[in-house]
Amino acid sequence: MFSLKVFTIVVSMLILLSVGSLLRNENLLFLSIPLFVYLVLMANFRKQLILDLEIKRQLEKEIIREDDELRVRLDVFNKGSDIDHLYILDSLQEGIEVVEGSNVMLFSIKKGERKTYSYVLKAGEIGKYKLGPIIVLASNSDGSQSLRKVYEAYASIKVSPKISLFGEIKLMPKHTKPWPGDSVSRSIGVGNEFYAVIEAKESDSIRRINWKATAKTGVLMKNSYNADLSSDVLLILDYRAVNDIKYKKKSLLLYSSRATLLISYRLIRDKHRVGLLVLGEEPYRIKPSFGRKQFDRILYAVIDSEPGKLSDLRLLKEYVSFLFPVTTQIIIVSPIIDFEIAIAIAELAKKGYQVTVVAPSPFENLPYEEMDLADRIIRIERENYLSLLRRFSNVLEWDIEKALDVELKRASEIWARSFR
Repeated sequence: MFSLKVFTIVVSMLILLSVGSLLRNENLLFLSIPLFVYLVLMANFRKQLILDLEIKRQLEKEIIREDDELRVRLDVFNKGSDIDHLYILDSLQEGIEVVEGSNVMLFSIKKGERKTYSYVLKAGEIGKYKLGPIIVLASNSDGSQSLRKVYEAYASIKVSPKISLFGEIKLMPKHTKPWPGDSVSRSIGVGNEFYAVIEAKESDSIRRINWKATAKTGVLMKNSYNADLSSDVLLILDYRAVNDIKYKKKSLLLYSSRATLLISYRLIRDKHRVGLLVLGEEPYRIKPSFGRKQFDRILYAVIDSEPGKLSDLRLLKEYVSFLFPVTTQIIIVSPIIDFEIAIAIAELAKKGYQVTVVAPSPFENLPYEEMDLADRIIRIERENYLSLLRRFSNVLEWDIEKALDVELKRASEIWARSFR
């Protein structure tokens, strides 16, 4: 492919010939001769530019934490002709920042030569980001030829929230399972919370003996404790398109995803079996399980979710009751801005499920006088929905500007007192 330089020379020569012939000016005709000679020499002695590159992109890791850095390496192998000027652009999705090096490269490369370049990027928000395509421009030294090619080489980066600083939360489950955990149950067993002083058996450990009570009663007495057990928890993420509301230029779905991941990590760490149900383009389910691998499954599912529209959320009660027993504790993360989700939660509670609602607030802390009429109406309707849900479920109206773990801990203490 001829470059802009060759096109300019040809056009200039044609103009000189046309104007010189029209005006019968020999000087203009003679001026076109050097341009013609240059074109002839270039056509006969120039080397054919062949763009045949093998480009590979390597990532240090596929998942990074918020504000962590990731090094990207590009390996370029030239299987074509010598290239005097090679321009490579590794396209980045909006939201990614290059903090070291550059995703734009300009260099020369010979046939059979291999070169490697790298740069460091950082993503500030959780989600899935795409790298690619790779755009390549090649030209020779005299600028007579230029070639452009787009390599459909893509890679994805998943960014998860910082979970190390997320504090402990205590959600009192109604139903516990017979394996150890961190939730205080009403049954007697191995735990740290004192229950009562009862008569000891021969098989009991001597460390449990209450010697003062034994001396008073004349019978061997021991201290008994509430058993620390775990439970099954189902996290439901309301990822419908109706919740894609902008809050300070960020989607409310981003905050819902962050809350879901933070809560799931903490519950798994506290030895609960955690499952997930995403209400997005299509309902996506992960059955409850333990461990780091389970959190990775939840992380991939949340980050890969796409906003969707569910026609009838009342089907949620049949879907949940068919797949999960009534002993499962349900935590729903939703801003609660429409009547359908409120009705669906009410029907789950009616089925006998213990339901907790974490509702990120879509409104800034503004007085009613500073809000427009539409926001006032939506806010009043939402307050009515939350008031309805508080009758049969635990509801946390989460102010996004505040730390979720602090708000959950404060709310869970209130719920625990009412539970007793």
